[in-house]
Amino acid sequence: MEPVKVVSIAAGLLCVVVATTVPVLSAPPETPEAQKHAAKGRELLASGDLPEAERELRQAVEMAPDDPEFLALLGVALGMQRKLQESDAYLEKALKLDPADSVTRRNLSWIQFDLGELAPSKANLLRVLKEKPHDATATLLLGMVEEELHQFSSAVKLLTSVPEQVRQRPESLAALARAYYYSGEQTKSREILKELKSRTGPPESIFTAAQGQICRISKMPKPCFVRLPRVIPTRRSSGTL
Repeated sequence: MEPVKVVSIAAGLLCVVVATTVPVLSAPPETPEAQKHAAKGRELLASGDLPEAERELRQAVEMAPDDPEFLALLGVALGMQRKLQESDAYLEKALKLDPADSVTRRNLSWIQFDLGELAPSKANLLRVLKEKPHDATATLLLGMVEEELHQFSSAVKLLTSVPEQVRQRPESLAALARAYYYSGEQTKSREILKELKSRTGPPESIFTAAQGQICRISKMPKPCFVRLPRVIPTRRSSGTL
């Protein structure tokens, strides 16, 4: 039976954890006890019990410190709890052991984005997209990275190529609104901001409470475009990343 692996984490966007069956290539021998802890950790991670998932996965990693799957899973559990530096370290180690794992590379790029490490995040995303050009999640994040880098035309092109993914998340809609605005397409920017204003949810997940009634929408000075706080929810959402 092939192992189950959590294949996605979103740093700064609504998180979706999807369990799929994938082979782990070139994995070192593992003890039955390590497998037991890892299996329990996967269950807890999928159910949203992140502290317990972390505890189980730490035990798995302690018993099998060079298993890239266990390292990657622990990196996911840590990232979802916003233990970003530690998550980054485990994902980096997993990727060194299995550099062909595009899922871990994409997960690492989310963490790097959340840490503000835009250059390595972009490099990892470009590599993922070279191997999987239709990866909508990687495209979405690359668009957000480009917007942060003030490459607004590129951000618009990338984000508008994955409209379903963009509209699922206030943060990515806000990024597209900013990219449109600074690309000189203020009308399109205002349309998106109107949509954001109509949404409900926790204050940190909406465009800064619609940015003071979206700066009255008719006049939108540049200072209205503040950076959103990035949040990793601790519960699963439905869908696929």
